Amino acid sequence: MQNAVRALKHVVATQLVGIQNADGAGEDGRPIEEYIEDELERRVRRSDICERIVDAFLHAVENRFALLGEGDLRRDPDGWPVSWSWECADRAEFLRVITRFSSNQAAFFGRLLTPLVNGIRVAGPFRPVWAEHAARLVLIDGEGLGHTPGSIAEVSTPLRKRLDEVDAVVLVDNAQQPMQAAPVAVMRTAAATGNGEKLFFLFTHFDLVKGDNLGSFSDRERHVLGSAENVVSEVREELGLAERILRRRLDEARFFVGGIDRVLDPERIDPARPEASLRTMRQLNGLLEALTEEAVQVETGPARPVCKSGQLTDAVVEAVRAFHIRWRGALGLSLESEVPKKHWSSIKALTRLLSEGHTDEYKDLRPATSLRTAWSTRSTGCSRNRSGGRAASRTPTNRRPSSETSRAPSRGGSRN
Repeated sequence: MQNAVRALKHVVATQLVGIQNADGAGEDGRPIEEYIEDELERRVRRSDICERIVDAFLHAVENRFALLGEGDLRRDPDGWPVSWSWECADRAEFLRVITRFSSNQAAFFGRLLTPLVNGIRVAGPFRPVWAEHAARLVLIDGEGLGHTPGSIAEVSTPLRKRLDEVDAVVLVDNAQQPMQAAPVAVMRTAAATGNGEKLFFLFTHFDLVKGDNLGSFSDRERHVLGSAENVVSEVREELGLAERILRRRLDEARFFVGGIDRVLDPERIDPARPEASLRTMRQLNGLLEALTEEAVQVETGPARPVCKSGQLTDAVVEAVRAFHIRWRGALGLSLESEVPKKHWSSIKALTRLLSEGHTDEYKDLRPATSLRTAWSTRSTGCSRNRSGGRAASRTPTNRRPSSETSRAPSRGGSRN
């Protein structure tokens, strides 16, 4: 890594001198800084040193996979690792081996494969000691909203599709600072896309919610729910009838837990906080029971949305106008938008990903999501009748712990 950095610095310094002394620099109307960065990137990418660095890194990655002594590694026709699978009856050994694909501890640097992993699938008879009954669930956990810069403004396309596919959505929020931008974005999207009934609210850090006026559990509960009520009231105009679904879910499917970083065991109650530990276990069991309830399909007969054509036309025009204002600001073509101009290199990266068909977004640049969000929030109020039934299916297999990690199929694929 250090050799690569030194080599790149030498290439950049050499090429920078040539660019600054070149004729015609900045004559195409672009700022001189933008011209230099663009030309520098082009020259560095085409240099022999850059090609050798890429080959060296690919070789280092292949050496990392060679360290795997367990499991079966599957490769594509070019020899690039695609997936790895392994089965083990020993839980401790299983978790020790999986650490290589999921950890970010400094002690394991030089041996980890975590940056290359797109996802891990684990199957087994996992059951916490506090659970009153065994639950047959398939749990899908992704990168949390707000864990990366710009991930909270809008729900990404993959997450939006996932909302349609799953039977339930557990929205985990911090009770100390409830209803920030990230959970609100999920609530808006779920309600606007007809997935509001799938929401379950789990408020964590409830033991840390304190105040002179918060003497009881009920007081703290009302304090947290007050923030949620404010959010629902704010989005009432754009969500229309869907706002009622959010209120109902907040009333029927809310749970409060605290101290879940500690061991929760009915046989070993924390003497310093016995009531809080027992209450958290009851709340978690309540959530588990709610998630495993058999969903009954409701036959509503033929149904279709009924819209007023005038309102629908106005909604489309307004959505497109809002989209154009937002993105003209992001592209630096207008000063009317509240969205600041994005760096040209980010726009270039987004354009490249779109043209190559890899994805429709780059970091917080999500044009497809922006247009869909603008349209869905404005069209919700136009529909007076939406109905339909669905049944939940949650049937994982009871097997020994096994795992499979997967990666993008090509070397040039981007991590998701």
